[in-house]
Amino acid sequence: MIEDDATRFTLKAELLEGIEKLGLHQSLFPNSNESIDKLVRQLETINPIRQPLASNSLRLTLSII
Repeated sequence: MIEDDATRFTLKAELLEGIEKLGLHQSLFPNSNESIDKLVRQLETINPIRQPLASNSLRLTLSII
């Protein structure tokens, strides 16, 4: 589990660095950057929560102003 945590931390750092390099427009809209997609897929495979959107750990209260 510690190895997964270290791997997840490294992949997240790489992902954030890659997004920062894209610039505002490219980071907000879909593009064909394969390195970003690859990092996201790797993070999805080692995510400890199998269905994150269906999880009780995701509790949000949203309100529209």
